[in-house]
Amino acid sequence: MGYDVSEWDDRRKNAWIFENTDLTVEMVAAAAPQPNVRTDLMRLLRGKKVTAYNVPFDLGKFLYRDPWRLRGAFRECTDIMAAATEVCKLPSQFYEVKYRFPKLDHAYSAITEGDPAGIEGKQDHRALSDARMASHLMIGMFRGGDYFP
Repeated sequence: MGYDVSEWDDRRKNAWIFENTDLTVEMVAAAAPQPNVRTDLMRLLRGKKVTAYNVPFDLGKFLYRDPWRLRGAFRECTDIMAAATEVCKLPSQFYEVKYRFPKLDHAYSAITEGDPAGIEGKQDHRALSDARMASHLMIGMFRGGDYFP
């Protein structure tokens, strides 16, 4: 079970994800094999509406490509980051772009009331934490009339 990390070099073992989150190389080694996870994801997402905070990155660069190949398994909804851009209105440094994309932690603190995701002021860049933040942000914008799936 898991992944063979025995031949990973120091660059891979010290990647950003391991340095900036609580994910460890040992956790990767003990993880469920990717085909099993893909099967579970397909069962979970088939026919559902799905979004993310940065759809082109999360879906376009990951879930739609190998090894996941989930394009067509679910209905893609409005990008939460794109919706938050219009609410936060952070000025862009580029003339052709009116507003820049807000980082998730900025949009979350600017738009949601309190701390419904329970992050206590610190984004830990883990999938569950980021998903909680993004979902509460989406709900807050939906309630305010600023998010339309």
